[in-house]
Amino acid sequence: MPEDQPKDDNAVDQLAEAQRLASLGSWEWNIAANTVSWSDELFRIFGLEPGSTVPTYDAFLQRFHPDDRSAVDERNRQAFSDHAPFTDVRRCLKGDGEEIMVRTKGEVILDEEGLPLRMVGICEDVTDVAEAERALAELAAIVESSEDAVIASTLAGEITSWNPGATRLYGYERDEILGRELRILLPFEHLDAEEARMRHLLGGQPVDHYETRRRRKDGSLIDVSVSMSPILDADGSIVAVSTIDRDITERKRFEERLQQLADVDHLTGLPNRRVFEEALEERVADAHSRGSVGSVLMLDLDNFKYVIDAFGHAAGDEVLRSVSRVLKRCLRDDDVLSRLGGDEFAILVPSADQAAASVLAASVLAALRSHVIPVEGRGITITSSIGIACFDAGVPVADGGEVLAAADRAMYVAKEGGRDRVVTASRSKKPIETRLGWEHRIRSALERGLFVLHYQPILDLRTDTITRHEALLRMSDGENLTPPAAFLGVAERHGLIHAIDRWVVGESIRMLAENPGLNLEVNLSGRSLDDHQILDRIQDGLRTEGVDPGRLCFEITETAAVGNME
Repeated sequence: MPEDQPKDDNAVDQLAEAQRLASLGSWEWNIAANTVSWSDELFRIFGLEPGSTVPTYDAFLQRFHPDDRSAVDERNRQAFSDHAPFTDVRRCLKGDGEEIMVRTKGEVILDEEGLPLRMVGICEDVTDVAEAERALAELAAIVESSEDAVIASTLAGEITSWNPGATRLYGYERDEILGRELRILLPFEHLDAEEARMRHLLGGQPVDHYETRRRRKDGSLIDVSVSMSPILDADGSIVAVSTIDRDITERKRFEERLQQLADVDHLTGLPNRRVFEEALEERVADAHSRGSVGSVLMLDLDNFKYVIDAFGHAAGDEVLRSVSRVLKRCLRDDDVLSRLGGDEFAILVPSADQAAASVLAASVLAALRSHVIPVEGRGITITSSIGIACFDAGVPVADGGEVLAAADRAMYVAKEGGRDRVVTASRSKKPIETRLGWEHRIRSALERGLFVLHYQPILDLRTDTITRHEALLRMSDGENLTPPAAFLGVAERHGLIHAIDRWVVGESIRMLAENPGLNLEVNLSGRSLDDHQILDRIQDGLRTEGVDPGRLCFEITETAAVGNME
């Protein structure tokens, strides 16, 4: 009736509005009449203006992805055959070609005789849902295949998720660990730290990536790196906690090995110079702030280079290892023994004043004198020269480097005084030139031309004639001349001997050029055999000055020649 028409229109409008709000489009296929109707929302789902095309079954199929059309058609025909409702998700193409995912639900309506009368259904754009499901499936696959342990737990610490990586890392199967407390993995000494991190997380504070230890099912401890993250609900409230644990046991072992290589002298196993200097700096700073006291002993083996020259480097290495064992036996537990390099050792003696350090040094000298080192079937002994430097709040030193330098200078005074003895550094604050010591004096002499070469005659007793002269090296300070025995050892130790030898070669050739009747014998350090420039310096000098090579004779120690036969 006419008065009922507004009610029908109103119902249609309400249905259309409901479909729009629910993003559901409906369709109907009248089989007998072979007509199709689409709701306005279905047009919009397909990206079309309502009424912009004539709905037909073929038009409906054309909206599906070409690879899915045959499956949709087969699905519909199957529904006509078995009359069963269907639901599936297929790819569809909007009017502008954009691909979307559409869920279709439909069923066949039968007449009184059980024959298909029409097919009705709805379509829903589920692109976002499908993408979320795909992402979740991908995430689940990543979690399941991850080598890391991915674990979820409630705020009370009950484990709710456990991936295969966690089983490999900790040894627990999923069914035996779910529902148990996460603290089963925590060593007792780490419980407080973990609880503090959890409080920070629940309080909204970030928990940085950290490294710790965990306990496996068999009771063994492993090193792990841990990332802890909150799991939030739709309102942004923390409802659970996720952790990702990675086994770093092998990495930690490697790091410890690298640290050991960085800290330890590979030959003797003693702390190296860097470690010693750090310990010394700490003790000196403590002396300044707290008034404590300490001492440093610097040891250098006497005539060690002759062991190398006579027996080779392998024998020298064995001597150094043997000496380090002797020194260890002389020390207390809190003393620090280090091999600084070459045949130099240093001992940091905390809480030892000058008297105590002198007693220790005397015992070290005595132990070395009595120690016999087997080398190539022979027993050799070796002595040492020791310098002592003490530090306390009253000693005018700025840092550990000055203490070590003072001990080093005292040690060289002991060498110059005859070796196998102890010298204690003066506690007075000397001028800077004195504190810099022999190394500075040698470098200054090279730079300022303060080396001089004298020559003394050599008498041939058979003919009572002077046949040649010997060159004698001296170092001048402007007033006095210093013999080579006082500075050549320091020059060798600090890598300055080659510069001195080259100067001696050049000066000798110059003297020969200025004195045509002079024949000269020149002493060179055994280290000159390792200087690849010295031969070129000799050849170029003789050629440039026009000197007969027969007038120049070089003398090198026999032990150096034997040690470098080639």
